[in-house]
Amino acid sequence: MFTFTLRQIEIFVTVAQAGTFAAAAQRLHMSVSALTAATTELEKAVGEELLIRRKARGVELTAAGRRFLPHAQDLLSQAEILSGAGDEEPISGQLVLGCYTPIASALIPEVITRLTQQYPQLSVNFTATDQHRLVDMLVSGEADIALMYQQFWPIELTSRPVSARRPYVLVPADHPWAARGTVTVQELSGENLIMMDVHPSRVHTLALFEGMNLPPKIRWVSQDFELTRALVGRGMGVAVLLQRHASDTTMDGHNVARVEVTPAPAPVAVHAVWRKRNRLPHQLQALIDVMKDAQGLGT
Repeated sequence: MFTFTLRQIEIFVTVAQAGTFAAAAQRLHMSVSALTAATTELEKAVGEELLIRRKARGVELTAAGRRFLPHAQDLLSQAEILSGAGDEEPISGQLVLGCYTPIASALIPEVITRLTQQYPQLSVNFTATDQHRLVDMLVSGEADIALMYQQFWPIELTSRPVSARRPYVLVPADHPWAARGTVTVQELSGENLIMMDVHPSRVHTLALFEGMNLPPKIRWVSQDFELTRALVGRGMGVAVLLQRHASDTTMDGHNVARVEVTPAPAPVAVHAVWRKRNRLPHQLQALIDVMKDAQGLGT
């Protein structure tokens, strides 16, 4: 039978997320030697090495550590729920938030601002990357929750929609469609297309054409949202996008315009995704509620 303390579990999780004992020590306000000793005691209790210590390169989870981390996080979550039952203690602790890169600049600043205002004792670290990497981070326990477009999740994950995006077409400001404000897929299929070649953006774009049994005329391929906008601004083609930029000027100073597709395609949901638990921890519920408020969606 394992014999360890919740404090040892908290230390292990913090070290695993921080990547170094020094960074974890700053978060927990403890000495590096105390963290190292607690982790060693936990490994003795578990009977397996959980972390590989690498001089000047931080720590790395062993295979056993990767298996143990999600269980450790669940233990902490359940302990927090039990300790907070029936009281009105403010929401505190730490969250690691992941976000799909093309929507990160629009979502993360708003979410972080609202969280820090409403829950000043809750600390949030965030990272932006592709959706495949986000799924891996959630399954391994590197991230607590992630914001991404809907897709099929591994069985370990669950999700909740918090927002939605409807595809639109970005065109140069002087394009004839800009004055009209709308475009059909039939018209779009005859125009040079700048493809956002990032999963699942490419899937959503191709689905628009496949639904009308029309082939897209792909002229350029980009894996960066701002680069795609800049290419459109230079008149090199048009792009089908989901994220709506607040500015109609590209980073290199050219003007673009948003044109709605008609008939209107189905919206694509943005989901908050996390590991399955018996009950959603207070911190995750707070983040989801803030996210919904930020996007104007109810529960």
